[in-house]
Amino acid sequence: MPNVIVSAASSGIGKGIAEVLARCGYKMTLFSRDENKLQAVKNVLKSKYGNEPVTIGADLSRSEDIGKVLEKHREIYGSIENLVVNYGDPRVASFLDLSEDDWKYALDMILMSTIRLTREALKDMIRLKGGSIVYVTSMTVREPMEGFSLSSSIRSAVVSLAKNISLEVSKFGVRINTISQGYVNTDRLRDVIKNSIDRAEGMRRLSGDVPLRRVAEPEEIGEVVEFLLSDRSSYINGANIPVDGGITKFPL
Repeated sequence: MPNVIVSAASSGIGKGIAEVLARCGYKMTLFSRDENKLQAVKNVLKSKYGNEPVTIGADLSRSEDIGKVLEKHREIYGSIENLVVNYGDPRVASFLDLSEDDWKYALDMILMSTIRLTREALKDMIRLKGGSIVYVTSMTVREPMEGFSLSSSIRSAVVSLAKNISLEVSKFGVRINTISQGYVNTDRLRDVIKNSIDRAEGMRRLSGDVPLRRVAEPEEIGEVVEFLLSDRSSYINGANIPVDGGITKFPL
């Protein structure tokens, strides 16, 4: 099976992606800031699937940490065959309440990490004449929401970047796609709603906004990521795919 690097893999969507890829037999390098949670994920994947990924404590916003991840992955697997860039969440706040440091951190954590990881991965993929890259973005790139200025603006840049890079590297057999996930049953979503309303009631309200009448489970995002990494999606390239239960109203 091919190998893959997955970022922000210790919980939530990243963990769901790792679960699906482990079940499918991918050789993985997982990284996250929280080494304890990451070790717990590793233990679960080994127990359930016999898949023992490489795990590294690393911060997406720090270029030296990304360098450490790339070095370790190549040391063990030789080259980077696939890349999944998942992110933590930047601060949720009104535009006027965001500091310059908030913007700098979000830019490093989302946009610059994408650039740093992709630049190195492409060196290997172009040499190997193949590979797939998936960036996990949010429905806020299509439907901005109050309080999500950081997320929607910077993730929109990631979507645009993916399209531009795909035009340059497709001739080498490399595909790049993005997904825009909607509401997903994670601790992060529960934290966002808990301050204003009861968590259970909040989930019911959110589910009512979604045409499918429920939020996604992290593994459902993982299934789409695995599809985009696989040869089953061999003619999908430079696309942004909504995985949101139909909540995005803009049809294009």
